[in-house]
Amino acid sequence: KPTEAGSNTGTLLRLFQSEFFDVHLHMHYLLSMESGGVQDYLVNALYKMADDDVDFYLPQLCQLSLLRFNKSALYRFLLDKASRSMHFALKVMWLMQSFAEDKRPEIRDTAVSMVQWCEEAMLSAPS
Repeated sequence: KPTEAGSNTGTLLRLFQSEFFDVHLHMHYLLSMESGGVQDYLVNALYKMADDDVDFYLPQLCQLSLLRFNKSALYRFLLDKASRSMHFALKVMWLMQSFAEDKRPEIRDTAVSMVQWCEEAMLSAPS
């Protein structure tokens, strides 16, 4: 039913743009909504989020980026932000190393790749 899908999308967009949509709801919907368009919107909205809020949820963001590596641009957000800040890149790299050492087969290889990409991002990041 196209009208229901359009209605749901419009309702979600109104929620995402409302004054009630805070960082906690943002994280909830980033986790619970797997639709590509919704994921892209929420990932792009992370660029507008305060650094302290991103840092607070960084472990969850890193794990989610690994679990949805092929379905979400979240890992690109983390690498983009890492290329702008060596401090942020180090935090992401340490978290990714910890995920790689867990040896969970579904995320290990991606976590190892993210560590390498964070190292490259740190080389290009301003101090």
